[in-house]
Amino acid sequence: MRIRTCRSTIALALVALVIFSTRPTVACGPFSLDAVFTFTAHPEFPLEKFAAGEIGIVQPSYARSYLFVAYRHLSGNAFNEQEQKALVALWTQRLEFTYPNYDDEWPKAWLTARQKVPGVGALLKLGVDRRREKPNEYETYINCQQDAFETAAATLDQRIKKFGLESLAVKDFVAGQDQVLSIVLKAK
Repeated sequence: MRIRTCRSTIALALVALVIFSTRPTVACGPFSLDAVFTFTAHPEFPLEKFAAGEIGIVQPSYARSYLFVAYRHLSGNAFNEQEQKALVALWTQRLEFTYPNYDDEWPKAWLTARQKVPGVGALLKLGVDRRREKPNEYETYINCQQDAFETAAATLDQRIKKFGLESLAVKDFVAGQDQVLSIVLKAK
C-alpha cells in the first residue's frame, strides 16, 4: 500500500511539475475566434453555380466582379456557357493567386504605333505590373494585359486617321495612354 501511495505521489508531482513549468504559447492560425457563416469577399463555393445564376444572398462586401455578375442575373441578362467559364477562370485565378505569364510581345503593338507620332518622347521604362502594399501584406499583379496594348494601338490609329498625325489631340492621346499603360517617359 505504501509503494502504491509513493508512486501516486511521484506521478502527481510530475504532472504538477509539467503543468506549472510550461509557458503559454500561441498556436498558429486561424487567429479569429469568430464563427464565419458567410463569405464576405466572394460567394459560396462552387463558383460555377454563382456564374450560372444561383446567386443566393448577395453581400455588398463581395468583390466587384461578383456584384457585376449578380447585377446581370438580377436584370435578366444572364451569361452564356462560354462567359460563365471565363468568369469562373478569372475568379479561380484571383483566389489561387496565380500570376499570368507576361510576354514581352504584349507592348510591341503600342510601342510600334506610338513611334508613328512625331515629337513624342523616347521611352525609358515600361512597367506592366503594379504593386500594392497593405499592412502585413504585399500584392503584385499585372495591371496592363495584352489587350490593353492592342486597344491603345488601334485607338491611336483611329485618331491619326480622324485628326491627323501632327494634331495635338493625337499627341495628347499618346501622352495620356503612356500614363495609363504605366510607361515612364524620358525627360528631354
